[in-house]
Amino acid sequence: MFDFVASQKTIKFVSAPCGAGKTYATCEFIADNLSEANYLYVAPSLVLLEQTRQTLESFGVRPTVITSETHPNHVKETIMGFLKKSPHPGETLLITWSSYIELPYFNRRENWEIFIDEIPQLDRFYDPALPRNLRFITDHIDLNERTSNDKVAAVSVKDPKALRKLLDGVIDDAEEKFRRFYGDLLSPNTKLFVDLNSWNRVVEERQVSEREDSNRIFFLSMLNFEPFRGATLLGANVPDSLVYRWLTAYHERLFVEHKDIASRLRILPRDSRLKISYFIPGRFASKHLYEQRSPSGKRIIDEMDRLAAETFGSEPFLFVANNGRKSALDGNPLVTKIPVVSHGLNSYDDFSRIYFSPALNRQSEHFRMMTAVGLHSTHVHMATAHEVLYQSVLRTSLRNPESKEQVHAIVPDEMSAGRLAELAGAFEVRQIGPVMAPPLMPLTPTQKDQRHKARKTIHAIFKSGNRTESMSGNVPKNQPSLLYKDQGRNLGHFLDSDNTASPSRAGNAPSCFVTLHKEKDAFERDDFFPWYGTIEEFLQFLREQHKAVIEEKSESVFFNPCLFDPPEGAEGYRRKDYFVASSMMVLDFDGGDLSPEKFEEIFWSKARRGQKRSFAICNSFSRSEKLPNKFRVFMFYRRPVTSFEQHLAIYNAIVSRLEENGYTAASAKLDKACKAGNQSFYLPCTNRRSQEWAFFRTHGTKTDELNRCSFDPELFGKTVKPVAPRAPKRAVAVPNVTPEQIHAVTEKLSMMAEDRHGEVFDAGLKLALLGLSQVEIEAALYATVGSEPHMKKKVPDVIKSLKKYGRL
Repeated sequence: MFDFVASQKTIKFVSAPCGAGKTYATCEFIADNLSEANYLYVAPSLVLLEQTRQTLESFGVRPTVITSETHPNHVKETIMGFLKKSPHPGETLLITWSSYIELPYFNRRENWEIFIDEIPQLDRFYDPALPRNLRFITDHIDLNERTSNDKVAAVSVKDPKALRKLLDGVIDDAEEKFRRFYGDLLSPNTKLFVDLNSWNRVVEERQVSEREDSNRIFFLSMLNFEPFRGATLLGANVPDSLVYRWLTAYHERLFVEHKDIASRLRILPRDSRLKISYFIPGRFASKHLYEQRSPSGKRIIDEMDRLAAETFGSEPFLFVANNGRKSALDGNPLVTKIPVVSHGLNSYDDFSRIYFSPALNRQSEHFRMMTAVGLHSTHVHMATAHEVLYQSVLRTSLRNPESKEQVHAIVPDEMSAGRLAELAGAFEVRQIGPVMAPPLMPLTPTQKDQRHKARKTIHAIFKSGNRTESMSGNVPKNQPSLLYKDQGRNLGHFLDSDNTASPSRAGNAPSCFVTLHKEKDAFERDDFFPWYGTIEEFLQFLREQHKAVIEEKSESVFFNPCLFDPPEGAEGYRRKDYFVASSMMVLDFDGGDLSPEKFEEIFWSKARRGQKRSFAICNSFSRSEKLPNKFRVFMFYRRPVTSFEQHLAIYNAIVSRLEENGYTAASAKLDKACKAGNQSFYLPCTNRRSQEWAFFRTHGTKTDELNRCSFDPELFGKTVKPVAPRAPKRAVAVPNVTPEQIHAVTEKLSMMAEDRHGEVFDAGLKLALLGLSQVEIEAALYATVGSEPHMKKKVPDVIKSLKKYGRL
């Protein structure tokens, strides 16, 4: 007979490996003791619930199932009603954990013996952005004066009835974001803690930052003893779980093995069939680590994906990834993707290979609060990442005691591999890779000084209110008067009164201009810093930045070779419609068949008389032994480009020179965005992991050489080889297309932040209907989609479709 009194301080458990038959043994126990009590079986998923129903029925038990599928929109009410009306033994009810944990109360609990299949997640973290949402917090909760320690305190509800009424009624969109938080506040099954530092800073002291994202209060919701009262917990490695450690330490409860069910378990063979491979030695995997570069130049996580597929070859395998992560393995016919949390998925035991890639670390504030309430950091990690890994690997044929097939599991790191071998046994553990670059050598005093100097210059430029402050600190004398009005900021102008381009010069020294910005997605006027000075000063600035040894290119900032002049009150800044002028052509080569040395031969050392060009050339951040042909070129203009037609004429001339020497834009992997003319680029730098592959060289940049060898946009615009027109398919008068018409077509696309794939095709069709040529459509689309690689790839598809359907 079920002992309800004993259940008030103890929790029964059955701990056994996946495949030992815990669910089967429990169903058998229920069938043998059906007349002794009512039984509530709680499963983590609908799939496992259905499997349990079938198993019970095979023993002659007809359970009642209440889920969102059987009783949509009123699951909790139906469950509570059933519990209330079932006073006598003999009932068996199957529900999911999500329904069970949200029950506001449990009718006639003493009549029920509860089985919780699989160890549930102990904790839930909240970090609402404030102060806009501050009232949603302070209106409903009190901070207990008797704090748990000086780091966290328990919180309580001010008025439970009022909050329950709010949740049961119609709430607005803002309040909807707090529904789960409010539910945890009211639930008898959870205990909510608050981080005292964040609470005091935001609520008590009202220290509010201008950045809303910085104004957060951190809350930690933890399961308490209530949902486990009178319950038996079924799982693998129960004593290692966070639930076990939390309830024994904080709630002082005792776990006792359910000996009857344990005696019914299947005895699994001890000979290990598991081979384990891992990538990262000596440390835990993390999402931050995954974003770093491997020796191949790829992100570590992408290199892991590649090596896993290479290791398994032509054999099918299971694949587990962080939720939402896109992988090159997606869509691979050999790959079967399964969820990160795979409790109860028993239909994959015909697989003998699995690649488990997720990094399951909690964010730092969450992790810190877990340790503040008394959980050890090692236990937190082992009980989450390692337990989920173990559950996933045991979805394979390892769970089939009849199978003799060897199983190969690829896991992220050495720590996970060791723990998996400890839990499941392994006949081999080895590393694949390496996927991590070797340890970095310390910077020399000279390198530290160079990096500090480069950062100091950037800081001074962005701190200055004078947008045309010289990069060397010396504004050239005889600077032209102002054309560009930007709230009093001096930008300098490069147009004569007759609206024709004048030589780009400061005094007698050839000059140039650029626009700097810190963020890739900079949008507002104040995010951009135009600068004007001599080419000599600009090259000095580029050399200084190039000497800065950095680990990530995001440590640098962006420059744009153009000036922009958006109207007052206009949205955006770096848009084609707001273009004023450009002082150089920037070319970005992404690892094709053209080497930096060959480019220098074509345009300087082996160029014939009249064909030499002035330029600076340097490495891209990711240039390495495996990617030696990633480099960037700055080709200077004798006078500014004042239209995209001039820019396009020079771009086409450069591409034509390359083609004459056996290289196409495609084979050289010349970034197509360079054709648009308003693309931004990272400043030159030296990659700390590939310092020997860094270079910076100049050709034809002395004053007299610039006068002879720099591009003259005005002359190129007049003499560029015309493109032979295609014979029209039908006689149509093509009107002159104005920039306003093009803007009207591309404006919607330029303003969209997502779901832009369909719109880029619509924009291309509308531009074609205006009568634009292929080159003009390409330029307009590249300028609009910006630097996003996946969007840039859409432009050739648009052109292909337009040609296919006779629009070009």
